[in-house]
Amino acid sequence: MAVFRHPAGAEASSIMYSFTVTAKINRVNPYAAMVRMLTELPLAKSLEDFERLAEIILSPDSRA
Repeated sequence: MAVFRHPAGAEASSIMYSFTVTAKINRVNPYAAMVRMLTELPLAKSLEDFERLAEIILSPDSRA
């Protein structure tokens, strides 16, 4: 089996793992938090919008 390695892929994987672990530590459903984040991300237009997205994983709506 061929394994392709690329720095961008490694960075993307580490972001996903970090997001998942952070959600679990905060007793947040990682799947629900990711769905919410990816749903709202295209709507972000300002710095405040992006900062608000960082708080999504702690939202009661995303709790396990």
